[in-house]
Amino acid sequence: MYLRAGIPELWNRSARLAWIIMATCAVLLAVLSVAMGFHYAPYLLTAQFVILLAIAAALTGAGWLRPALIMEMAAILMATFLVVPPLCSVLAAFAMPLQDAALAQIDRRMGVDWVAIAFWFRDHPLLSRVLCDVYASNLWQPVVLIVALTATDPQRLRVMITASAITLAITMFGFFLFPAMGPYWHFNFTPADFPDAVNVMPWEQPKFIEGLRNGSREMVFSGIVEFPSYHAASAILFAVAWRGVPVIGVLGILLNVVMFVSTVPVGGHYLIDLYVGAAIALVSLGLAKWYYRATDRIPPLETWTRTRDGRRFLAALRKRPIVSALIKRTLKTSSKEAATA
Repeated sequence: MYLRAGIPELWNRSARLAWIIMATCAVLLAVLSVAMGFHYAPYLLTAQFVILLAIAAALTGAGWLRPALIMEMAAILMATFLVVPPLCSVLAAFAMPLQDAALAQIDRRMGVDWVAIAFWFRDHPLLSRVLCDVYASNLWQPVVLIVALTATDPQRLRVMITASAITLAITMFGFFLFPAMGPYWHFNFTPADFPDAVNVMPWEQPKFIEGLRNGSREMVFSGIVEFPSYHAASAILFAVAWRGVPVIGVLGILLNVVMFVSTVPVGGHYLIDLYVGAAIALVSLGLAKWYYRATDRIPPLETWTRTRDGRRFLAALRKRPIVSALIKRTLKTSSKEAATA
């Protein structure tokens, strides 16, 4: 009963545009996989994905909207894992002309000496290790943000997830048109040139891409997109999302400033990759906000800081000087509360 009743409301409250994009990418993946001889049948993960969506619909039907949101976001993350890396593998197999020389030339015209930057980070191994840890934070930040924003700012979460889907779609299209191996490959660096490097993906990624370009039909489930940088784009998206988390949000923003920087030495990206990735993220945020303003028929879940419990909690925290310095959000009573006060 709850499941049937919850499906339409779940769709109305869901990150609809993100689902539309994921569904479109899934259809494209299925068609291209068959056409190009890839075999991909993730039955178990697909079953788990369906279960997550069913739980989200049932919770929505029962009126448990915030737990339902967590289940929906978890389903989107799983859908992303199921669709995006395999689709990138298929796109790499088209073997479009590599663009490393052009990307390196753009960096030089901007006055960027990528080799000098790489050697500077090599000469500061402790900093490089810290940057490597920060670079890897894109694995856990979405989970933390989903839980935090479900409580504090569900609409911001919805926009972030949707902007992320838009960004992924654009970066995959960019990867198809402008494939690249990365500056470590382009400048003929080997792991021996960077003995303290923790992340070896800048050297493994070209091997994966080369194999796919030369006829391999094995799906790759690690990041192989060089241009534009989704890592740089996600740093922008996460930073905007952290603004909706009281108290610790400023720390999350600073974390993503560092993650943005880390994409050059750790992720092995050209500088132009970062700039284009950041621009895509900002455009995607604008598109996501516009879409929901134009299509929503029911009000989104209320921001936690505008609920009575949230205001009381933050008011108590504001009595502590250190915490008060971190809280930038003003405590305003929502129109709904004002009407019932």
